[in-house]
Amino acid sequence: GGTSLSVITAEDIEARQFHSLAQALRTVPGVQFSSTGGMGASSRVFIRGADTKNTLLLIDGIEANDPADPNRGADLANISLENIERIEVIRGPMSVLYGSNATAGVINIITRSATGDVGGYFGGEAGTYNTTKGYAGVNGSGTRGGFSLAVSHLETDGYSLANADNNEIPHAGNTSENDGWRNTSASGKVNVDITENTSLKVVARYTEAVMDEDEWGPGYAGDRFATDPVTWAYVAAPNETKKRRQESERLFGKVELRNQLFGDHFESVLDYKYARQKRDSYDNDDLLAYEYTGTTDEWSWQGKLNLTTNHSANFGADYLNEESDSTFDTKEDAHTLSYWAQHQFISAGFDVVSGVRYDDHEEFGGKTTWRIAPAYTFSSTGTVLRGVYATGFRAPSLYELYSKYGDASLDPEESTSWEVGVEQPLFDSQLEVGVTCFWMEFEERIDWDSTRVIPGQAWPGGYAQMDGESSTSGVEVFFLWDPAASVNIRMDYTYTDTEDVDGSRMARRPLHR
Repeated sequence: GGTSLSVITAEDIEARQFHSLAQALRTVPGVQFSSTGGMGASSRVFIRGADTKNTLLLIDGIEANDPADPNRGADLANISLENIERIEVIRGPMSVLYGSNATAGVINIITRSATGDVGGYFGGEAGTYNTTKGYAGVNGSGTRGGFSLAVSHLETDGYSLANADNNEIPHAGNTSENDGWRNTSASGKVNVDITENTSLKVVARYTEAVMDEDEWGPGYAGDRFATDPVTWAYVAAPNETKKRRQESERLFGKVELRNQLFGDHFESVLDYKYARQKRDSYDNDDLLAYEYTGTTDEWSWQGKLNLTTNHSANFGADYLNEESDSTFDTKEDAHTLSYWAQHQFISAGFDVVSGVRYDDHEEFGGKTTWRIAPAYTFSSTGTVLRGVYATGFRAPSLYELYSKYGDASLDPEESTSWEVGVEQPLFDSQLEVGVTCFWMEFEERIDWDSTRVIPGQAWPGGYAQMDGESSTSGVEVFFLWDPAASVNIRMDYTYTDTEDVDGSRMARRPLHR
């Protein structure tokens, strides 16, 4: 269909020596980032200028957006690139297939599958900031299945978020401590052919990480601050202990049963997916300040019916339960039951995908979204014309609904979008150019309202539905040249214009990239 899709392969990661997910995704048009520091620091993604909460992050199809995050956004930190087969980035709304949070795009990280005879690898790296990295893996396949296992560990002293070069702020040893990061990751995938037409797949991924952090004082970041007992001012305290850090654990798992029926005319996929993400924050005195734990349980079934050589239909049902528990709020959960269907028609240069989805959320009720994505390829020139028109929605997060700053009567955010594009290969496909224009509008946007009065709260402020619409629009241009078999040159340019509900530009979205 007319979907805007970019793929980063394991070969791309190796050839370009990407060391983080954010670094790899920076090569994708229309993808922008915001980070709070160096390696390991929180990193948020904006696709086509939309909020980070409008992007769905998947790891082998498992939702990685954190239910305990205030906006149910996805943090790209602590996701290592070892054992990754490819990263797929869909730009544009995909709520029809994936439901909530996929209103601006989807990032799907797919780990390696078993191939060939049993073999292994190991290696190590070292660099600046006392950075060291070790990794190892083993994989292989046989007549009835295969496996792929990998483990890695990275440590770095990092650098301080505090600006030691800024002479306008006091230092006195309070900006000298580096912010280190430690990350240990393990992943595995096992597949077994139970019969000729039935297979079982098990996927697991575990990450444990520690990120050292600075504190924020009166207008600047420093290693530690304390209240002066005489003046009551919040001042630098460089001689006190400095153990502020965030510890995190992330566990993802999936069990999938796949059946081929009726001579490969019908495929059935039943799976169970689980994710648990835990964040513990410690203060400079090594005392636990807060903890958040987000959990998702998901059962899903989908079928694919090959009607004819030109027509295929996909349809399915999904049950998702998400739960959030934290130091400051009671444990809350919510479930969503979904049904969807999609049809694809391919013939004589046409490739048209259309679909519809219904989501029934236990708090706000039902929501219907739909999408059509046609494309046409001119056989004489190879020119591809693409287009997409779609609607989407984002369910309020558990924090937005049930925390002391939330509102259980919030409605889902809604979006409408379109895009049109053209791609042209030249010189026997050695050169390819493409242009895509896009537009997205969001209604019922949920954001912080500093004027909202909540009974029992000393100060005004809370989450509320914003009046008016916000929008993003722009142009993506790419130029790809393959002058030789082992050489390719790619250039991308993205223009992104954004408008918030008050008419201002949205923060951290560059106009040109």
